[in-house]
Amino acid sequence: KLDRSLKVLFLIETWFKKSIDTILYMFYNATKKLELELDNIETQRSAVTTEVESVEKVISEDIEGTFNAFG
Repeated sequence: KLDRSLKVLFLIETWFKKSIDTILYMFYNATKKLELELDNIETQRSAVTTEVESVEKVISEDIEGTFNAFG
């Protein structure tokens, strides 16, 4: 009877370990996916920032040229 109980406990332990491994793998994959998405967002943010700076420079130069033309 003890031998049977030990086998059952071993099976339960094995099942829990596999379940925990599966859950950890799912979290790992989700984390990697979020990291890739964050990298993509950071790249887009950088591109937008560069574009805004470029437009601001053009506007500033245009305003300066306008004032110089009338000044």
